[in-house]
Amino acid sequence: MKRFNQIEIHSSLIEKLETVKARLQSDKYHELFIAEKDGKAIALVFSWLNPFHPSTKYIQFFVSKELEKKYIWISFLIQS
Repeated sequence: MKRFNQIEIHSSLIEKLETVKARLQSDKYHELFIAEKDGKAIALVFSWLNPFHPSTKYIQFFVSKELEKKYIWISFLIQS
């Protein structure tokens, strides 16, 4: 099982992760899912919990530019 600090990230994904980089580097997440292509992360999904809202799980998705069109379609299906 890989941790965030152990993965190589696709260049188009690095900038998108800046807002959550501290949480990921400090392992302050509950689950981490990584999609890789050619040994580099092209998509990342992670969840975290909040003691103030114990019945809530927060989930955030990040995808590389090459997957953005597919991600928008998946998001639409999930929200419907």
